[in-house]
Amino acid sequence: DLIAPRGSDAPTRMACAAALAALDDLPTEQRDLLLRAVEGLSYAEIARRMGLPLGTVTSRLARGRAALRQALNLPRDASVTDLIGGG
Repeated sequence: DLIAPRGSDAPTRMACAAALAALDDLPTEQRDLLLRAVEGLSYAEIARRMGLPLGTVTSRLARGRAALRQALNLPRDASVTDLIGGG
């Protein structure tokens, strides 16, 4: 999950705090979709649950991931899902 496990070292705790802050700064629609993606839902399931077209879900997730990478100074190919606890 997004909270560092008890006993985590300082860099891990700092990375979790930075990820949470960056996630909180995203527009609501991107943040909500990313959190649902972390739950392991497929794009189609997210679209159904949120009442959105599949293309909207896909583009919002892509923009949200890109925004997180930029906010956290991660390379373009970094896995945001792994960073925030999914994958």
